[in-house]
Amino acid sequence: ERGKGEGTGTSTQRTLTVPQAILLFYVHILNFGERRGTLLYCQYQEVVSQMAPPTQTGGAAPPARPAPTYTIPIVNQLLRIFCRCCTTPNTKLVIRPPSCPLSGGGDNCCVMLVDIGVYLLGPILICLASAIIFGLTHTFFYVMLPMLASPVDPQISKEAANKGLEIIPVVYTKTIFMHIAFVFFLLVNVLHNYVLCVTTRNNGPAFDRVVRELAEATDYLYPETEEEMVESKRAYEQKMIAKGRARRDMARQRRQEANVAAMTNASNQQNGMGSKASTPNQPATNPKPASAPPIPAMPAWMLMGASEWGWCLKSNQPKPPRSHYDHVTKSLILNMDHYCPWMFNTIGYLNYRYFCNFLFYVWVAMVYGSLLTAVPFSNMNGIRVRDQVKLSKEAGFKTAQHMLRMVPLPEDRTALTFAFMLCLSIGIAISVLGGFHMYFMFSAQTTIEFHGNFAKRRGASKRGSKWNNPYSVGWRNNFRLVYGRQHPLLAILPSSREPQFLPVPINGKLVRRQKRSKKEEGGALAVPNGDDVQPTGSSDERLNRRRTGAYAV
Repeated sequence: ERGKGEGTGTSTQRTLTVPQAILLFYVHILNFGERRGTLLYCQYQEVVSQMAPPTQTGGAAPPARPAPTYTIPIVNQLLRIFCRCCTTPNTKLVIRPPSCPLSGGGDNCCVMLVDIGVYLLGPILICLASAIIFGLTHTFFYVMLPMLASPVDPQISKEAANKGLEIIPVVYTKTIFMHIAFVFFLLVNVLHNYVLCVTTRNNGPAFDRVVRELAEATDYLYPETEEEMVESKRAYEQKMIAKGRARRDMARQRRQEANVAAMTNASNQQNGMGSKASTPNQPATNPKPASAPPIPAMPAWMLMGASEWGWCLKSNQPKPPRSHYDHVTKSLILNMDHYCPWMFNTIGYLNYRYFCNFLFYVWVAMVYGSLLTAVPFSNMNGIRVRDQVKLSKEAGFKTAQHMLRMVPLPEDRTALTFAFMLCLSIGIAISVLGGFHMYFMFSAQTTIEFHGNFAKRRGASKRGSKWNNPYSVGWRNNFRLVYGRQHPLLAILPSSREPQFLPVPINGKLVRRQKRSKKEEGGALAVPNGDDVQPTGSSDERLNRRRTGAYAV
């Protein structure tokens, strides 16, 4: 780009090193949050775009979001050395990611393609997960059960050989029945939670019911007509402009305080050196004003209050607290945690309990499978395998039989190795992932909120204060927010009930959801009298109430 001067233009420019330029590709591919990839950049410079002219209502329109551009300093130096003999010494290379015409030019083309690819990957991963579940189940019943049987009686083996049987029948003992019952219990719970986590959608009638109940609990008058929707969107835009001005005023105030502190320190140093002789030609030292760092980019949801409603510009609807827009499913999700391609669904408020239960039972199954297959895996190539083959031939069998306890057959070694390595690797991965989500559940956070809370906590520590999560109401109530008031041992059993409490605590307390009767199961909203929710008052009255602040939290 041939620029006339530095710091001019309407685009956001970030200075990258060569390793950071390589990571730029992965940042755009992963679409890590809302420009959270800027944490990878050691140096960046933002150029503020020109403010849009005031609207007809008298307020200033929000500035248009600048398109990101990137530049590499080493390449720019080489270009300037090469162009010294030219008339354009300020030539520099600027990288602009291409915009996709299918998305209106607002989204990156590769990001949109990755979103589509991740969405199409869901059915493939569901088939793969089902194949893993049923493959491990088949390995247990056809490989592990015969090895779990007690050592075969020689008389039983001789009778089986005299009858011409090719294999020795398994002797089912109490231990074998206990293993079978435990595997069936794990299989039912894993399949139940997996199916519900995949099929439970975080939008539709269930989402509408929770949103209306949350609006009633937070004293937010939900817009019902088109005029109210426009008014809510305009109020949100004006509120965000005010919050942006407040941030800039606060940064300006901190810069002034830093300048005052620098001048005070300089004057104290000069007073301390007053006893020393100074030459008349020595110039007076004036302290340089402290340069405050640029205001870091922050997503809009981090500027909102704990129970403050916003407006989703993607789905064009009111945005409840703790909700986020999912770019893969193109929907607004309450308590959105992440999009999981293994579930072919977004993990949010309505299916988070199924997701946690699935992780728990899969972890238990993988630990059980690893311990169960560890001994046969260690005996797979040992002397006991040869002893078992020898005993089988002495008993009169043409092929090897299960003559020794926990010793696999030669044809079972592939399935046993696959089961052991799969259980061990999945168990380690689920331990890490489940540990994170256990921490998130007991601290009332989601994966998205964890990154935002970390930034807020770090900023508060720099200011010498302490930041507390406004959604945390104690570890016990945080657990109840996901599982309800049931006993923990009963709460993890198979159930298809919806969450018992609203996704946002009000005034530090959990708010129980309204109970619905069987007639209200298919309705739009559960209310005490069973009627559908209708707008209260005329359209003009509701607009007046909104303008006077009755709709604000």
